[in-house]
Amino acid sequence: MVFVERRKQWWWNAWHESTAIELYGFADSREAANLEMYRAIEQAGQPPQGSIRQRQ
Repeated sequence: MVFVERRKQWWWNAWHESTAIELYGFADSREAANLEMYRAIEQAGQPPQGSIRQRQ
């Protein structure tokens, strides 16, 4: 995590190994950035929400 002075926000990034996705975002506090990062990692490992219909 890095504090970006120009934005007055914390920037976070993480690499989700099993899906090969880079996750990143901004938050107003270090604690919020930490929480958002872990939530993003959890969500990246889950299948998309909503109904998925197969073509017949």
